[in-house]
Amino acid sequence: MKNLKKIISILAVLVVAVVVAGVAIIKSIDFNEYRGLIAEQVKAATGRDVTISGNLDLELSMSPAVAVEGVTFANASWGSRPEMIKLKRFSAEIELLPLLTGDVRVKRLVLAGLDLLVETDAKGRGNWEMGGKKDAAKSDKPSSANLPVVERVLIQDLKVTYLDGRSGEKTSLNLGSLNIRSDGPKQPMNVDLAGDFNGKAFSVSGKMGSVEALLKGIYRLDGLAATIDKTSFNGRVSVKLSGVPRPFLTADLTSPLIDLDSLLPKGGKGVVKKKRVFPADPLPLDGLKGADARINLKVDRLLAGGISLNDIEAVLALKAGRLNLKPLKAVVAGGQINAALAVDSIGVSVNLTADKIDYGDLLGQLKKTGIATGKFDANIDLKGKGKSVRAIMAGLNGRARLVTQGGKVESGLLNVLSADIMSALPFVDSKGDKTIRCGVVDLDIRKGQARAKAMIFETGGLSMIGKGGINLADETINLKINPRAKKVSLLKLAMIPVNVSGTLANPSAAPDLAGTAVGVVTGAVSTAKDIATGGVSAIGNLVGLGGKKDSASASANLDDTDYCKLALAGRPLVRARAKTSAPQPPKEKSTPPPSTTMEKVDDKLNKLGNDLGGALKGLFSK
Repeated sequence: MKNLKKIISILAVLVVAVVVAGVAIIKSIDFNEYRGLIAEQVKAATGRDVTISGNLDLELSMSPAVAVEGVTFANASWGSRPEMIKLKRFSAEIELLPLLTGDVRVKRLVLAGLDLLVETDAKGRGNWEMGGKKDAAKSDKPSSANLPVVERVLIQDLKVTYLDGRSGEKTSLNLGSLNIRSDGPKQPMNVDLAGDFNGKAFSVSGKMGSVEALLKGIYRLDGLAATIDKTSFNGRVSVKLSGVPRPFLTADLTSPLIDLDSLLPKGGKGVVKKKRVFPADPLPLDGLKGADARINLKVDRLLAGGISLNDIEAVLALKAGRLNLKPLKAVVAGGQINAALAVDSIGVSVNLTADKIDYGDLLGQLKKTGIATGKFDANIDLKGKGKSVRAIMAGLNGRARLVTQGGKVESGLLNVLSADIMSALPFVDSKGDKTIRCGVVDLDIRKGQARAKAMIFETGGLSMIGKGGINLADETINLKINPRAKKVSLLKLAMIPVNVSGTLANPSAAPDLAGTAVGVVTGAVSTAKDIATGGVSAIGNLVGLGGKKDSASASANLDDTDYCKLALAGRPLVRARAKTSAPQPPKEKSTPPPSTTMEKVDDKLNKLGNDLGGALKGLFSK
C-alpha cells in the first residue's frame, strides 16, 4: 500500500511538473509572431487582406481566454472605403476540461467595437463575394465535429451599414448592447438588446430556445417584446432550418401601435420631383422562393399617410415562392375593409371590399375639412404581371368601383367646383341643393387602360359626368368633366366643362370654355372677355338662357335624366329626351356686365384650373 501511495505521489508530481512546464512554455511564446501567418491563411481563403494591429493574447487558467485587438478586414476593390470590417476587440473564455472529450464550451464571448459595411456596386455585386482559393475536394457532407456551446455572448458598440450601389440608399443599424445568457446547453437563453435603426431607437427582449435546440436547426424566441420608436410588438417567433425544403418562419405577433409615418423616411426639400409615379425598379419577387412562412398578426392601430387603420387582423402565408395575405381585415373611418393579396414571381393580384367608409372622417384625418361628408363603398379586383410596379400597371386587368349615396356637399367643395366663378357673375345664385344623390366611379381596366365605364357626381340640382380614362402604361390622363343642370334656377350657373390632362405625376385641369355647357354653345366664346364683347346674349348662349328664345331654351337644356339610377345599375350614362317645356315667365332685361367684372371672371377661371390641377397633383403625386 505504501508503494502505491508513493507511485501515485510521484505521478502527481510529474503531472504537475508537466503542466507547469507546459504553461511556462506557452507563456513564453509571443503569439503576436503568428499574426502574419493568420493574415496569410485568411487571404488564401478569402482573397482579402486582414490586419491585426493590436495584441494577440492567450490567458491560461482552468478557463483559458484568447483575445485579439485592432483587427481589420479589407473591402472589395470597388468599395466605398478600404475596410469591410473593423473590430476593436474580440475575446473568448473557454472551459479547459471539456476539451479533453472534444467538446468546446465557451463561457463568455465578447465582441466590442465591430464596424461592418455591407454594400453593392452599380451592377448589384456584393462586397461579401470573395475571391479566395476554393477547395475542389470539399465535401458537401456536414461535419461530424461538435459545435461549440456558448453560455454568454456580450456585444457592445456594433455598427452595421448597408449601401445600395444602384439607388444610393443607406441603411444603418447601431447595436449599443446585446446580451445573451444561458445556464447550460439544455437551458433556454435570455436575450436583451438595444440600439437604433436609421436613427430610430429600438429594444428587443425575450427567451430563446436552448443551445441543443439551436444545434438541431430550430431557432425560437418566446416572450418577445420589441419596440422601435413609437412602434411595438409582442409575441413569439421561430425559425426551423432542418427537415424542411426551405427555412420555415412562424410567428404570432400583436401590436398596440405600428406608426409607419414615424418609421418611414420623409421626403425633404431637396427631393427631386419624379416624372413617373410607378417605379421601374425590379421587385425582389424571386426572393420569395428563399423561405416559407406563416405569420399571424393583430394590430390595434396602424398609422400610414395620416390615415388610421384599426383592429387589423392578417394572416400571411409564404410557400414555394407564393405569398398570400388572406384574410386582411381592418376598420377604417368607421367602416370595414376586407382584402386578399397574392404575390409570386410572375405578378400580383388584389381583391378588396370596403363598406361604409366615412370619407368626411378620412378628410378630417388628412386635415382637409369643410369639403364633403358621407360614406362610400368600394370593390377592387385587379391582376397584373411584371417584374416591377410599372410593368404590372402597364398590363393591369380588372375593375375598380366606388359608390357613395346620401352625403352632403360642404361649402369648401363648392368653392373649388364653381363658387369662385359664380361669385364673379352678377346674376348668379350660389345657393343650391347640397345633398349628394350619388357619386359613382366605375373603372374598367384592360391591359393598362383604365376606362371610365361610369363617372358621375350628382346632387338634387346638378350632375357632373366624367368621360375618358387613364393610360396606366404611360400614366397619361384624358378626362372630361361635363356639368349638367337639373333645376331651372341652376341654369344661371356657368356650366363649364373641365378637361383633366397631363400625367399622374403632373396632372392639370382647365375649364373647357369652347366645349358644350349644358346643351349647345352657339357663340364662339373662349374667355370671359369674349363674353363681355358678345354681351348678355353670349352668356345666355353659353349657359342656355340668352337670345330670343331663352325660356324655351332653358326648358330644353334642363337635364332631368336619373344618372344615379343608371350608374348604380351599371348601365351606360345616356341622356334621356327633354320633357315638353312648361309656360315660362316673361323675359327680364339684362345689361352687360362691365369689363372689369369680366376680367375678374377670367382670373377666377384661371384660379379654378390651378386649384383643380393642384388638387389632382396632391392626389396622384404622393
